[in-house]
Amino acid sequence: MKAELALVRERIAWTRRQLCRVDERILSLNEQLWMTLNEEHYATAERMISASSTKTFNKARSTQIAKFTKLASF
Repeated sequence: MKAELALVRERIAWTRRQLCRVDERILSLNEQLWMTLNEEHYATAERMISASSTKTFNKARSTQIAKFTKLASF
């Protein structure tokens, strides 16, 4: 049981590090877009990116909730 918990904790830590790297990359790309595009095009791109991000987040969230519900029902 201890080993399983240690593996889960390590996986959570790894996932958090990956998310941090993704956040840093997003900020970098966002800055590049801001410097490259005019205001109108940047605003359009930002809206589209935000909508896509929200859709992806909600899909992943639903999947995780379904997994948890399935596990909790045992």
